[in-house]
Amino acid sequence: MDEEAIAQSFTGGATGVVRSHGWGYGHLAVWAAIAASVGVEFAILDASEPTLSLGPRAALCGGIALYLLSATAIQRATPRSLGSGVLVARLCVATICVALAPSGAYVSTPVLVTILSLALIGLTLFEGSAKEHSAGDDAEEPGSAA
Repeated sequence: MDEEAIAQSFTGGATGVVRSHGWGYGHLAVWAAIAASVGVEFAILDASEPTLSLGPRAALCGGIALYLLSATAIQRATPRSLGSGVLVARLCVATICVALAPSGAYVSTPVLVTILSLALIGLTLFEGSAKEHSAGDDAEEPGSAA
C-alpha cells in the first residue's frame, strides 16, 4: 500500500498529492487511539479520585479529539468523502473533547467519562442516520454534476 500511495502522489496530480498526504498523516489516528486508551486506563484506575489529573485528562480527551480529526482527514481524502453534516458533527465533538481537557478538572472522573461517552454515542448515531439518509445517493459520485 505504501508504494501505491507514493505512486499516486507522483502521477495523480493535485488530487493524488492530497490523497497520499491524507493517507500518510492518517497514521496519527493510531497514536491518537493509543493516547486515548492510556487515558481510559488512568480514568479506570483513578475513578475513585475527585478528578482526573491533567496528564491523563489530556491523553483521554486529546486522544479522542485527535482520532476524530485524523479519521476525518483520511475520509475526506477518499473519492467518497464525508458529507458536510458528518464533518461538522465530528468537528463539534472534537471541540467538546478538547474543551474538556482543561475544564475536566471541575467534574469527577465518572462524569467526564460519561460526557465523552455520550458525545461519541451521539456522533455514532448521527453518522448512522446520515448514512441511511444518503443511501439513495450511492449511484452518484461527489462533485459530479447531476
